[in-house]
Amino acid sequence: MNSQMRCLDYLKHLESLDKMEQYIIRTSEKEKKTQIMRVGTPVEIVGTIYTDFNLHLGNRGITEEDIVGPLSNRSIGKIELYQNKNIIAIKSKKKEISAYTLEGEYKEEEIIIPYRKISKESLLAKPEYLALEEMGLTHAYFLGELSSLSQVFCFEKGSDLSGIVYAKESDDISALKGLSLVLAKRIENQKFIFEFMKR
Repeated sequence: MNSQMRCLDYLKHLESLDKMEQYIIRTSEKEKKTQIMRVGTPVEIVGTIYTDFNLHLGNRGITEEDIVGPLSNRSIGKIELYQNKNIIAIKSKKKEISAYTLEGEYKEEEIIIPYRKISKESLLAKPEYLALEEMGLTHAYFLGELSSLSQVFCFEKGSDLSGIVYAKESDDISALKGLSLVLAKRIENQKFIFEFMKR
C-alpha cells in the first residue's frame, strides 16, 4: 500500500491528472485477495475479491469471481474470465461495464474504447515517469475521450499486482472498470489453465 501511495504522490506533478478521481487496485498473494480502494482521507475500500488471480485448478471454479462490498459483504459486481470472447469482463447489476477481449480490445458498456498501451521502457524514457521504475512499473494505458477512465498505471512486485486508476467520473463504477485493464495481462498469461479445462 505504501508504494502505491508514493506513486500517487509522485504523479501529482502531472497537471492532467490533478483533478481526477484516484483508485488503487492491488492483489495480495499472502492474503489471497484483491482490494479496490478509493484514495482520499482516509483511503476507503470500495470492494474486495477473494482471490489474487494466481489461478490454480482445484475444487473451486475459477471462471467467475464476486466483487463484494466493504460493509455488507454482498456482491456489488462479478468478474468473468475467458467467457464470451473476453479475457476478462466486469459486470455490475448483471450488465457488462468493462471488458478486455481476446483480440486485445478494451470495451466499456460494450462500446470499443480506443487506448494506447505504453510499455515500461517508453514511459521510463520520459523524466516525469522515471521514479516509477523502483515501484515495479510494467506498463500503462492512456485512454481517450470515450472512456470514463483517463490513465491506468500497472505495477508488479513478486507475485503481487497493483494498479493506479485515474477516473474522470466520481463514482466507484469507474474503479470496477479499471479492473479489466489492471488484471488483463495476468489472466492472459494463464490462458493455458482455461485451455486445459476445456479438454
